[in-house]
Amino acid sequence: MTGASVLYFYFRWNERKLEGEERPLALLRNLGAGMALGGGLLLPPILLWDLYTLPFQALSGRGFNLAGE
Repeated sequence: MTGASVLYFYFRWNERKLEGEERPLALLRNLGAGMALGGGLLLPPILLWDLYTLPFQALSGRGFNLAGE
């Protein structure tokens, strides 16, 4: 989320769009893109691991209802 926020706020949003030398902007753009890509690639395995390590009671319908309240 942070990488996507950096890319949006500093390169797409008209009120805060950065302008100037390309070299520092390229560094910020690459940093934001790297964070967004890294987070997007790491999220599915982390979610699967979290689902795999949940206790059985957390996967029940009662646990789901309790979390929704």
